[in-house]
Amino acid sequence: MKKIWDDDDPDALLWDEDIPGAVWDAAPQPQKHTMKSLQIDDVLGFGELLRAAAGEYKTKLVANDYDPTAKIASTASDGTALGTAKAQTKIARDAAEKMTADTDAMKSDYYDVLSSWCDTMAGALGKTTAEGKAILAIRANLKGSGPKAPKTPPAPPKP
Repeated sequence: MKKIWDDDDPDALLWDEDIPGAVWDAAPQPQKHTMKSLQIDDVLGFGELLRAAAGEYKTKLVANDYDPTAKIASTASDGTALGTAKAQTKIARDAAEKMTADTDAMKSDYYDVLSSWCDTMAGALGKTTAEGKAILAIRANLKGSGPKAPKTPPAPPKP
């Protein structure tokens, strides 16, 4: 039994050469396998296993009119490229994590300098004076939502 269909028209009716008058109502739809959440090493291993199987069954595949030689070579090259990209991504991720840690340390050091300066100025003006309270209010009003500092320091409140 051999089903025949038009590859250009998936909705075309099918017929069976061996059974006169037998018509199928739709072309079989190929099953689409999705990657889901596979890790890169899983996909690389998948390629290695398929290339090994293609090599092992190459004689039978060629006898059935499929020569896997080109696909073995192209998937080996693609696998090497993916492995290289994975290594470069790890290097970049490690560098970004270090840079983030360095930046966080700089931020903490800078905040400590500014906070000390804030206390020094407020202490020099008197922490209970209007001017001292205005200086301390700058730190107290930090919200953690990014830079919103005024371009000029706030004027002290009038007595």
